[in-house]
Amino acid sequence: SLDYNIGPKESGGLGQSRSLLKQAMRAPSPAVRFHATRHLLVLLRSGVNGFSLWGIKRLAKQLGDPDARLGREALKILDEACDDPGCLD
Repeated sequence: SLDYNIGPKESGGLGQSRSLLKQAMRAPSPAVRFHATRHLLVLLRSGVNGFSLWGIKRLAKQLGDPDARLGREALKILDEACDDPGCLD
């Protein structure tokens, strides 16, 4: 199951879903990194528990991606996250 709510306390690590997403966001292919970044938008909108703790950090790291399109996409998602009170804590 792709349960993004599982975090360090529950699994002793990132959790399989978050670990897989992290790997995709570091993939050599810009297309894979782009779609992994877009998936963070889905997770943000679905209200995954703790997204503000780990999702925002992942998006911030994507801002420095060599692919400018990916950086712009991460910035758009961060902008939307600013509208979510749960992400501003």
